[in-house]
Amino acid sequence: MLFDIERELSKRVDSGTLNYCIPRFLGFEGLKRREIADGKRIFVNPFEFYAGSIRRIFEYQLKQEDQPTGTRWIKKAIVCKLNIKGDLHYNHKGFWVSDNRSTFDFPEKGSFLKALSLLPMVKDLGYDTLYLSDQLDNLFELSDELIRGFTPNDQFESFIEGTRLLKIKVLTHLDITGMKGRNVWDFLEKKLLFLSEIYGLDGVVLELDSDIELTPLSRIIGRIKKFNPLFTFVFSAQGSACFRSIKKLGFQSVYMDVQEITAHQMRKGQNNKKEDVCALLNRSQHSTHLPVLYAFEETLFRFQSGIGTIGQTENSLKLSVFNTFFRADCIPCIRSVFNPGGEWDQADLDFYYFMQRMCSLKKRYSAFLSEERELKGVLTDSEKVHGRVFRNPVEDAALIVLINTDTIKDHWISVDIDSIELQKYHRVKRKLESFKEQVSYLDVENGYVHIPLRPCEGTLLTVR
Repeated sequence: MLFDIERELSKRVDSGTLNYCIPRFLGFEGLKRREIADGKRIFVNPFEFYAGSIRRIFEYQLKQEDQPTGTRWIKKAIVCKLNIKGDLHYNHKGFWVSDNRSTFDFPEKGSFLKALSLLPMVKDLGYDTLYLSDQLDNLFELSDELIRGFTPNDQFESFIEGTRLLKIKVLTHLDITGMKGRNVWDFLEKKLLFLSEIYGLDGVVLELDSDIELTPLSRIIGRIKKFNPLFTFVFSAQGSACFRSIKKLGFQSVYMDVQEITAHQMRKGQNNKKEDVCALLNRSQHSTHLPVLYAFEETLFRFQSGIGTIGQTENSLKLSVFNTFFRADCIPCIRSVFNPGGEWDQADLDFYYFMQRMCSLKKRYSAFLSEERELKGVLTDSEKVHGRVFRNPVEDAALIVLINTDTIKDHWISVDIDSIELQKYHRVKRKLESFKEQVSYLDVENGYVHIPLRPCEGTLLTVR
């Protein structure tokens, strides 16, 4: 189906003109364009742009280790959130006023075709899983007029085909809150079979009422996994829940909305003081007994944390990213990985490459970054300096995550390497300098290493 769409778009290139506005950073080599004075947008031939985007998917060179595998793949997944309808809304007319009306047959709403054009960049960043938060009950809302000859179902299937070619797993959202009675379980099972078998998706974020009786879910999850053992269930609910019971039902992960967590803390009067959001996330993570995926429904950085208001400095922003990547499993909104403010026309390539490095590092050290491998008591957080230590007994190695949240002063951090209790180690390496990969070897003095950190700097150490 994807090949058929590319062929149809290619046939129509000669009938198109350079009248379709897109963010400048979405342009690729060989694409004809007309520049706009603001330098942030370009006009392209829509048929050439989308045909070329699909060809980039066909031509993408994959690495063997690109996709997490096994029945517990969600623990190692690097997930990015995409709401196609909302996140990909864009004014393709190029005028300064944006609205929802269609002009020149170019709707502003998000569509599967627009999502296809982003897939190569999502893959380049290092994300291996997309969480589609759209309700997929009405695919017509996500279809694109540029390929009206293909049904909404065809367009959705082509999008899924694109993710398969790039080895990107796909989670979707299923909300059954407010549904009561026995029929809800019949509906749920049929819907899950459709998502897993017909569409071939990889999992679902299942949103439930917190007071619903969940016992029937165990049988449903068991039957779905009989057909597809890799299909993953992620639990989501408003309010409190018994996470031990949820794990027994067959859920592999828990989904939490950061805005909802902070709002809940405020309602309970538990968040009166300025607090590091990641400390709050870690505290909630320890009580779930399952991996937690923390989603930012708006953009990743629209909150106030212990390191100051985001936007204060470039380094404080980058430290927030580093903090969320290596202190919790966070799902950023797709717009945030191109620009922290979430504006398509303000895409920052330096920030894009920084996010790419963070994804690469997290994937590289995913074997370390789990709660069961974290060593408690080795490092004690101070008001300005935070640290975590993870030990991988299989490799007899350790990963140390350090951050200086002070926006003004340098800090020295001393780490007792002997307390990690490795059988033996030969060297300690620092992997990051000013958030750039730059390896340096550290001297061990009486069992300690001493690391200087500049204001708003984070780093990784490996002990092997």
